[in-house]
Amino acid sequence: MSRILGLDLGETTIGVAISNSEQTLSLPLKTIRYSKGNYKKGREEVIKLCKEEKITKIVLGYPISMDGTIGPRAESVMRFKSDLEEESPNLSVFLQDERLSTFEAKERLLASGLKQDKIKERIDEVAASVILESYLKRKENTRNENR
Repeated sequence: MSRILGLDLGETTIGVAISNSEQTLSLPLKTIRYSKGNYKKGREEVIKLCKEEKITKIVLGYPISMDGTIGPRAESVMRFKSDLEEESPNLSVFLQDERLSTFEAKERLLASGLKQDKIKERIDEVAASVILESYLKRKENTRNENR
């Protein structure tokens, strides 16, 4: 199996996580930084990383509001997804509900003993890891239900 990339899209950053080859674990990988709203640069970095790591599948965090509505951030994620698929047709991009992923990422980083400034540096990639983990668990649960 090939590895999967998890992404947490922000206005100035993209948190990136990667699965192991068995697609059972998610590891925070890096944070891509760009000027506010320059999603094109972010997409270019993601595509470059996918080529380097031979990635064909991406799980992109989908920021649904707590009440289940779709807001401007979710619409921005949909545009990013469409543009990414258009620019790199060999990539399959899946959306994963990311509600509370940043909260969970912060809790994990606090529990690890990191200081606030270090948490800020790593929060996006850890949130991407939480998003990817949620997707992998959902996929595993679906596989188990179909047995």
